[in-house]
Amino acid sequence: MRHRDFIQNITITLLTLSAVFLFSRTQFFQLGAAAGSGYWQHLTAPIGSGETDTALSDRLLAPVRLAVSGEYGRYGSVSLTTGGEEFTPVKTLLREVIGSARSLSDSSWAVFRAALETPSVYCDFLSALPVEYLSDLMGAETDLSLTVRGLAAAEQGEQVILLLWDGGSRYYQCATAVQRSALQEVLEQFDFGVSTFAFEEEAGQHLAPLSLFPDPLPELPQLTAGDAAVSTETLLTALGFNPHTNSRYVDSGGAEVIVEGDRVIRLGSSGALSYSSGGEAALTVEGSGTVPSASEAVSGALALLEQLLPEGGETTLYLSAFRRTESETHLTFSYQFNGVPIHFADGSAAAEIILTGNIISTLSLRPMLYLEDGSSALLPLRQAMAIAERQDGAELSIGYADAGTYPLSAVWLAD
Repeated sequence: MRHRDFIQNITITLLTLSAVFLFSRTQFFQLGAAAGSGYWQHLTAPIGSGETDTALSDRLLAPVRLAVSGEYGRYGSVSLTTGGEEFTPVKTLLREVIGSARSLSDSSWAVFRAALETPSVYCDFLSALPVEYLSDLMGAETDLSLTVRGLAAAEQGEQVILLLWDGGSRYYQCATAVQRSALQEVLEQFDFGVSTFAFEEEAGQHLAPLSLFPDPLPELPQLTAGDAAVSTETLLTALGFNPHTNSRYVDSGGAEVIVEGDRVIRLGSSGALSYSSGGEAALTVEGSGTVPSASEAVSGALALLEQLLPEGGETTLYLSAFRRTESETHLTFSYQFNGVPIHFADGSAAAEIILTGNIISTLSLRPMLYLEDGSSALLPLRQAMAIAERQDGAELSIGYADAGTYPLSAVWLAD
């Protein structure tokens, strides 16, 4: 009897272990498949396939200069991203404002300026970008098809209006369904100080009027450059090449050239890389149509670029320019640290991608790894304004300028 019970116990145990093993194998296969193909799914899956607007807005991050104006003061920041906790109440408000915007009409600088001097929220995204993309940053949907740099939500009676600025001389405004009380709730979450715009400063009359001067000035760290090397095998795999190919040589300039069919990769001695598809559709960014939307293009491009960058850095890429023609989409990316842009002194971009339809035709990348290294002190605002005003119409802002000498300190930039 004991012997039979023992056999039964052993049999039950073996069956249980077998079931657990089969279940674990199934789960491992599913997770492994997701891990192995997640990058390709991210590149080729339509944005709407299983992703919510909120999830998309959490993944697409951008630096933003923020001014929140109240009756008796203003909060200002030039070191935020759209994914920062401090920006959350503004994002929630703009999701409703943009989502309910209607009756687009032309506006003017006078109207825009007056709105910033009333209870309002103003966001500057540093360069002119598609409204569709900016809407996705907020988790909103919109039918607007403009390219804008800045937007403001301001009181107008008991309602909130949306004002848009294209970064040049064009201004627009929309009515919205958002109540004044919703804006007031956001204002109550910020501590007002004496942050100003250049147009409010006597010494700033020769500067770009929407240059924003936060008070107090942000305390920013120095940045140093770490090892930005990524293995050649990783780069080749990410770009869809055979990582063990022998079709490679060194050109007269010292760059390693790797060829597969009509596609070419060049790896410079400095670490910079370029890719050309040669017309082959090996890397694509798919979307809901034959041509990806602005957000689909940016999301897919960033998914690829992240595979080509080293891990461990404290900076990320953000979309700094977007241009679309009948046949091509041009995407330019820059580095940023906690919302503060990093510019290369030679004017080059961190990365550029050109899409022909949905095909990644060309790609260039200057891989960098930035790490915090001590603290930096900014020149006092009045001195910076006195220097910048020599260049009439210059925009005065805070950023990092990488000339190849480290560590980098945050500085005033006149553009």
